[in-house]
Amino acid sequence: MTSPTLSWTFQADRLAKFADYILDTVVTVFNSAGVELPPRRFLAVGEPVHDCEELVLVFVGLENGAPGDTGNPATCNAPITSSFQVHLVRCFPTPTGRGNTPPAAETLTISGLDLLNDSWLLMQAANAMNDDPLYGAFGFIASVTTGEPSGGFVGIILTVDAAVP
Repeated sequence: MTSPTLSWTFQADRLAKFADYILDTVVTVFNSAGVELPPRRFLAVGEPVHDCEELVLVFVGLENGAPGDTGNPATCNAPITSSFQVHLVRCFPTPTGRGNTPPAAETLTISGLDLLNDSWLLMQAANAMNDDPLYGAFGFIASVTTGEPSGGFVGIILTVDAAVP
């Protein structure tokens, strides 16, 4: 007879495997599109500091129930929904010189277009996860937002709420 503790211990790596899957999917989509990602990549818990170009997978939390239905009481065999964010942090043009000369409009536009492309590819990664028969089976909610530029960096943020398989 297996003790309940051993049963839970056996399943403890499910969340870590799902986190790896999320990051691997993002990397695969960007590689397929020929878009370079920052080499600095890591898992964080809590809001990451955007102080260099990096790809950060942030664990936000867990709730009982299917994605989008987490406010209802759990039923038998209800999934556990995880919430993760992928922060893709890029350099952002800032004022320069003694007079804090603003960046040229062309420079801002080029940066903006690159960030739009990053946003699109992050959503494509979310769509690929949602289409996966294992990971998208219980529903999947994703959104892409932008962070506030700070210190010459800005983050494009993919939020993923999905059942942990």
